[in-house]
Amino acid sequence: MLTVSDRLPEHRLTACASLGATNAPKTINHASHEGKWQVVSVGPIDVTVVGPTEIAESGRLGSEVADRAAALVAHRKSGV
Repeated sequence: MLTVSDRLPEHRLTACASLGATNAPKTINHASHEGKWQVVSVGPIDVTVVGPTEIAESGRLGSEVADRAAALVAHRKSGV
């Protein structure tokens, strides 16, 4: 388990980077946010009421995270 100040291991993921009309999957990796702190959230795709609420709240905080020269990265996967 990683904690505050740990470096992320090398990784490569396909991401949904925005909700805009031109949204297209984008590949991100360990160097995508080089030089920034990263706020990382990992968990299962949740079909309960809680899952969408967590995702929406994370999105709402995105600009606050960016104001601090950091990047917000949330990863959801079925079967986690």
